[in-house]
Amino acid sequence: MDWIIYAVAGILSGFLGGLLGIGGGLILVPALLIVFSWMQLSPEIATHLAIGSSFGVILFTSLSSIWTHHQFKNIEWDTVKPMSMGILLGTSVGVYMVAQVSSEYLQLIIGVYAWLMALKVVIKLKPKLTPYPNAPKLLGAGVGVGWVASWFGIGGGTLMVPLLTGWRMPAVRAIGTAATCGFPVAFGGALTNAWVGWSEAGLPEGATGYLFWPAILALACFSVPFARLGARCASHFPENRLKQIFAGFLIIVGARFIFFN
Repeated sequence: MDWIIYAVAGILSGFLGGLLGIGGGLILVPALLIVFSWMQLSPEIATHLAIGSSFGVILFTSLSSIWTHHQFKNIEWDTVKPMSMGILLGTSVGVYMVAQVSSEYLQLIIGVYAWLMALKVVIKLKPKLTPYPNAPKLLGAGVGVGWVASWFGIGGGTLMVPLLTGWRMPAVRAIGTAATCGFPVAFGGALTNAWVGWSEAGLPEGATGYLFWPAILALACFSVPFARLGARCASHFPENRLKQIFAGFLIIVGARFIFFN
């Protein structure tokens, strides 16, 4: 049954990650929590282990999405470079803070965040169009994106895509750029989760801190090819349809964390 969940979660997270420019963490984290519940892990360990392992999977899926978006010329590398430096800093600081929060409150925070993002899309709030920022502002934006993403085990696409479109970047290029920035988010998140969870008692065999490698590698096997497929499809989907898919997905995930944590 574990492998069935890994397969479904990997396919969905990979495809939606490539399609929407998100890391897929809002699918991976609930799926991992189901598996960890069957393994009878402590809830306090399970939530942090799910978030850390989600970052581990996103490391692999983001590389697949980056390559495909790069082939379609959907990445603004001048934006990626300065933001990545800020993302690494923000993610690392955020993971240290998350480690101090209880599992119950952490799951509630994730659910509320998912619903707020869905509401923004449903009521069609448009980001205020602003001039393209300079490098220091991009660095600062990266810190903010990394810090928020660290709480949810996500690649930061739910923040990055609206931010980039607000800078007058076309939606498809915003998705490709957000997917690319998912790699430094995942790298910083995975490394710091391994460090902060290193001496945690009760971790399952095969875990390095809050990274559970059997799940990471299994999910990556399914998610990587579908991340590439999703990235290919992003260039062919109407923008409004992409937003509708995104909102529906966030509503379902939010309900899972708010009502069933």
